Amino acid sequence: MENEFSSKEEELLFFKHIKPVFSAQLILAIKAQKLHMDMPTWSDEFKKSFLELRLKKINAFFESNQLMFSFVPCGVFFFLLSAIANNSIF
Repeated sequence: MENEFSSKEEELLFFKHIKPVFSAQLILAIKAQKLHMDMPTWSDEFKKSFLELRLKKINAFFESNQLMFSFVPCGVFFFLLSAIANNSIF
């Protein structure tokens, strides 16, 4: 490996705190692009219905996982990242 970490602590810091931020931003950009590409072009009413349906799916996800959010507040980021990556929401 060309860029080895100087210590285990530095490696853990990178993979626990730095890399997830960039991964989340990449996933969010991909999901936003997909949402834009999937959006109907017919009329504003179709667009509104489409976005309302997507919003209902997102709200249902948060409601069904509310208990987990209350017990693991620091793990929410990783949980959301995993759910978004696995198409559980959006």
